[in-house]
Amino acid sequence: MFDANESCRVVSTFRECDKHSFRTVEETRFRYMMSIVSLNFKNISRHTAVKDVLMYYAKERDHVKEKLAKAPSLICLTFDNWNSDHTNDE
Repeated sequence: MFDANESCRVVSTFRECDKHSFRTVEETRFRYMMSIVSLNFKNISRHTAVKDVLMYYAKERDHVKEKLAKAPSLICLTFDNWNSDHTNDE
């Protein structure tokens, strides 16, 4: 069963996690692929893709804030940043 909201979320996750540009959703091959996946999929613009990513980010940020606020004890957040010598990955 096709779910328009779920398809937008999946496209946003695909675009963000795999580091595709927002223009990807306007490319002919991407639109063709999505038309094969579901006849109900409606093409979106890169501007809509930006709005979707920001909306999903805000929801996830709020979810994490709620989880942290409910933590039974203190939390220490740390991070480590590294660069690969062979790629542009950080």
